Amino acid sequence: MTCPDVEPFLLDPQLDAETQAHLDSCAECRAIRAELMDSQTLLRAHMDTPAPPAMRTAFYSMLGDLQNAQRTPTGWRSWVSPRVARPLRWAVAFVAVFALGAVSMSLLQGRSGPGAEVNGVLSQLEDASPTMRLTGVYTISDEAATQEQVREALVALIQTDPSVNVRVAALEALAPSLPHADVRTAVVQVLGSDPEPLVQLAALRALESHTSPEVRQALDELLETPDLEPLIREHVRSILL
Repeated sequence: MTCPDVEPFLLDPQLDAETQAHLDSCAECRAIRAELMDSQTLLRAHMDTPAPPAMRTAFYSMLGDLQNAQRTPTGWRSWVSPRVARPLRWAVAFVAVFALGAVSMSLLQGRSGPGAEVNGVLSQLEDASPTMRLTGVYTISDEAATQEQVREALVALIQTDPSVNVRVAALEALAPSLPHADVRTAVVQVLGSDPEPLVQLAALRALESHTSPEVRQALDELLETPDLEPLIREHVRSILL
């Protein structure tokens, strides 16, 4: 079995022999299965408040679009390389799942004071589980995002977190903080050092409204990378225009 063959069964509690044999030999699929199982456990523990109907409708609409894209090799799948396509599909899935989870977590955090919320967020961002760290990023409120401790924790995530999903989410959460020079410098460094195209794309989207000389120099240097993904190269060029 190939990785795409195994994907529909990664959340099954019982796996057949062929699927299990693939997991035994594929570290990437094992890691994805572990994160999905963690997310499922987390959502079952915290989803004590039903998601609003509009969000559920949006979730199922996005899920339907994703399924149609998987069946039809057109659109983004025709121009994103296979190395990027699979992580991108899972990134979309994680966003959808944690968008639902974030509703109940935000409501629970809203019952406490601002200080308690910041402490709770910092605890999540430092958790050993990538699923918990990802949930922490997605549940940061606008008020908590202005706190220096939270910004520093997010910067640490984009620099060192082993999970691509967490690094991407942290970059998105840091986008409003780009006017801060230390945050902008950290994002520029990640853009030039992180080899993952999804992380590079998230960094580019954060920086595209802050094209200082420092940022433009980093973009010029990125274009010199010989094996840069075409999608990333095109995005860099569009920013530099």
